[in-house]
Amino acid sequence: MSRTLLFLGLIICILCTEKVYAQDSARVDIDSLSINMSDTLITDSLQVSDPDSLEPPKPEFERISPWKTQAGTGFKAIRDDSLLRWEIWPNWGDFYAYRHNAVSFRQGTTGRIDAFEISGYGPYEQEIRVDGIDISDPVTGLVNFNLVPTNKIGLVIERMAGNYESDIELKDYYLTKPLSHLNFDEASYNYRNLEFMVAQNFEERTNLEISFWDRRDGGNFVENDVQGNQILVKGYHFLREDVQIRGTILRNEINREEPFGYDIGDISTFDFNEFTTQSNVVNAQSQTLRRDLIVGIYHRADSTAPEQAGLAVKQTLSKLDFPNSRDTLFWETSSYTLEGFRQISNNSWKARLSANMEYNNAKRARNFSRQGWMDIQVRPEFELDVSQKIELSASGRYGYRTTDHHEFELSLYSGFRFSNRTNLSMTGSLYSKMPTIQTLYWSSGGFTGNENLENRQGFILYGKIENEVSRRISIGASTRFSTINNDFFVNSDSLFTNGSDYSELAGTLFGSYRVRNFEFESSVTTNGFLVTSTPGEETNTPDSKVWIRNNVFIQGYLYDRATYVRGGVKTVFSPIPYVTRAFNSELQFWETSSSEQWEVPSFFRLDAELSARLRGMMILIRWENLLDGVSQAGYFESASLPMPGRRLIVGIRAQFRN
Repeated sequence: MSRTLLFLGLIICILCTEKVYAQDSARVDIDSLSINMSDTLITDSLQVSDPDSLEPPKPEFERISPWKTQAGTGFKAIRDDSLLRWEIWPNWGDFYAYRHNAVSFRQGTTGRIDAFEISGYGPYEQEIRVDGIDISDPVTGLVNFNLVPTNKIGLVIERMAGNYESDIELKDYYLTKPLSHLNFDEASYNYRNLEFMVAQNFEERTNLEISFWDRRDGGNFVENDVQGNQILVKGYHFLREDVQIRGTILRNEINREEPFGYDIGDISTFDFNEFTTQSNVVNAQSQTLRRDLIVGIYHRADSTAPEQAGLAVKQTLSKLDFPNSRDTLFWETSSYTLEGFRQISNNSWKARLSANMEYNNAKRARNFSRQGWMDIQVRPEFELDVSQKIELSASGRYGYRTTDHHEFELSLYSGFRFSNRTNLSMTGSLYSKMPTIQTLYWSSGGFTGNENLENRQGFILYGKIENEVSRRISIGASTRFSTINNDFFVNSDSLFTNGSDYSELAGTLFGSYRVRNFEFESSVTTNGFLVTSTPGEETNTPDSKVWIRNNVFIQGYLYDRATYVRGGVKTVFSPIPYVTRAFNSELQFWETSSSEQWEVPSFFRLDAELSARLRGMMILIRWENLLDGVSQAGYFESASLPMPGRRLIVGIRAQFRN
C-alpha cells in the first residue's frame, strides 16, 4: 500500500495547482432516476480580447448539439455517470453483485466468467450490449462482464422480457481542448487496475478517444492469478447536423490461472488458508482474446431530436486457448454482422424495426464440429402512450440459424402511474430459444454435444410496483414467475440434453429512506423457488436462495465546501444454505445441480466505502469483507471457489484538461 500512498500524494500535489470546478450533485434517486448527460458537454469560457494583441481572432466554429441515442420499447434507466463516478467497479459483474434484485456466483478473482441471477433471469437468459456490441460469447452464449469498460459508462438501461436485456452507453465528449483521465486502484495480494485515457476534438465535428486499461487480481490462493488488458478506441464525426458516423474498437486480452476449483472437503470446516489450500488441477492456464469493431452511420430529424435510423457493420474475433491435464480447449471464431434500424414516432406513439444478419466462421476450432453458420434476426417494436398515466408496448423477435433452427419471442408491456407517487409495470413474454452452438456440436474428451436438442421454451410474467410513501421514504416489490420446458444441461453421461420441466418464482422487496445527507436502503431477494416440477432427472433445476441487503451512507460538504465526501457500509446476509451454480472449467459452462457437494453454508459480508471529490480528483476507498474471520472463516458464492478475505482497495480518478 506504500506505493498507493506515494502515488496519491504525487497526484494531490499536481492537482493543487488547478482551479476548482463546480461540484455536481451527488445524490441520485435510483427509483426515479433522471438522466442528464450534460456532464459530457464542456464548452470553453468566453475570452476577453486584448486590444493590443497582434493575434488574429480565432474563427468561430459551427456549434454541434450532442447526439442522443434512442433505445427500444420498455427500457428503463438504472444508472448514470453521476453516481458511478463515486464507486469502484473492477468488473461490471460486481455492479450486479451489489444490486438489490440479484444473486451472484462469482469465482473469487476479477477476470473470470462469473454468473448472476438478475430478478430470476439466469446466466443463459441475459443480453448485454456496450455501444451496440454484444458481449456474449458466440459459442457458449455466456455474457462476459469483463469486456465492459466500467470507467467510461455514461448511461445504463434495462428491460425485462424473454431475456434480461441491458444496453450500456459509453460517454461522449464534446470538447475543443484535450481531456485526459487517470484511474488507479490497488489492494493487497496481486489486485491492481491502471487505466489512462486521452480524448481530443480535432474540430467540433470530430472527436477521438483512446484508452489503455491494465488489470490484475489473485494471489490470495494458489493457481488463481489473473492478468489482462483492455484497449478502447472510440470516435465520432458529424457529416451534417443530422448525420453522424461513429465507431468503436474494443480489444480485451485476459490470461488466467485455472484451478478447476479447490479441494474443499467438508465445506463447513474449510479454513480458507492460502498456503494449505490445494487446487484440483495444477499448472493450467487459459488465454482469451476478444476484439470487437463497430462502425455505423446514423440519422436524426434535427439537432434536438434523438436518432431515428442507423446502419452499422461489426466484426468480432473470439479466441480461447486452454491446454490442461484433463483436455485441451481451443477455438477461434470470426463474426461479421450487418445491422440496421428505423424508428418513427410522434407525441403519443413510436414504432421501431431492427434487423441483423451475422456470419460466423470457426475453421480453427478443436472442440466443436461446426465450421460456419449464419444468424438472422428481426425485431419489431411498438409503444403507445395512452395517457400521461398509461403506457403500452409490444415487442417481438424472430431468429433463424443455418443449423436449421428457429426461435421467437413475443413480449407485452404495460405501465401505469396511479398518482405522482405510485408506479406499476407488468411484462408477459412467450419464447422459444435455440440451443447454443456449444450444446449442439461440442466434442471433447469428457463431454459431447447433442444435435437432437429441442428449443428451450417457456413463459415469463414479470411485475414491479414502486411507491413514494413520502418525500423521504419509498418502498417497492418485484416478482418474476416463469415456466421452463426443455432447459439445457449435462446429464450423468456427460451429454448435453433437455431437462425436466419446472416452474420458478423469484422476487424482491425493497425500500429506502433518503434525506439530504443520509441514505438507507434495505432489500430481501429470493430466487429459485420451485413452484412445480415434473418427475425425472432434476439436476437442471436451481435451488432456493434468500439474500438480505442493507446499505447505509452519509454524505456532505467538508472544509468550507472544498470537498464533497460520501461514506457508508453495504451488507449482504444469506440466512439459509443453498446449492450454488458451479462453473465447469473443462466445458466453459455454468451448471446447476441438486448435489450436496455444491451446497454452501449461510454467510454474512460487510463492505465499508469512502469516496471524496477533491478539486480535479476522486478518491475512492473500499474495505471489502471487513468482518472476515468474525464468526465465519470466509464464504463462498460459487461451489469450490472461495471468495477473497478482507482487503483494502484504494482508488484514484484524476482528470486533466488542456
